[in-house]
Amino acid sequence: MFNLAINCHYTPLELSPGGGWGVPYVEDDPDNNPEKWVKAISETITEICNRYQIRLPKLILESGRFIVARSGVAIYQIGTQKKSINGERIIAVDGGLSDNPRNALYQAKYTANPVDQSVNSRKNPCKVVGKYCESGDVLIDNVMLPDLNYGDLLMIPVAGAYQLSMASNYNLAPRPIVLWLEPEGKVEVLQERENLEQNSWWD
Repeated sequence: MFNLAINCHYTPLELSPGGGWGVPYVEDDPDNNPEKWVKAISETITEICNRYQIRLPKLILESGRFIVARSGVAIYQIGTQKKSINGERIIAVDGGLSDNPRNALYQAKYTANPVDQSVNSRKNPCKVVGKYCESGDVLIDNVMLPDLNYGDLLMIPVAGAYQLSMASNYNLAPRPIVLWLEPEGKVEVLQERENLEQNSWWD
């Protein structure tokens, strides 16, 4: 890219090589520390600029997901539970394809834990599905969970990026409320729970 710029007698003032660093969503995912990537990019840019005797550009790194993904937690309420013919335990929750289509679109992986951490029963393999009764409405293909009851809360971590931003009103489902929690216990509503009956297009 710098060679092309130099051949065109152009000196870039800014350079954005992108970003898109992954983050671990499940225990088997490797930790994706961007330090080596940032160092390689910085050293390469410095070497080329010194070679051509041009000023260093402003380096812009797009690190959005790396910053915000782990800051978000999605919380669902458990509804119906059943077992498939092969004995697989299936847990339906009050969300799914509308608020998180990532598994359906490109098999994104997640894990889950009960909000009530006092649950200590033996864990069994489960599939967590949404409420839309479709074969593609699956949030987690396989996760180890203890026995849970109707109405219990289930939390899915690493939900701070590419989840709410991809949410829709699929099947006329309202988007969920979004809360901001401070360490000292302060809670702020960032986004109200949608009420489709109050939307102008619904009328």
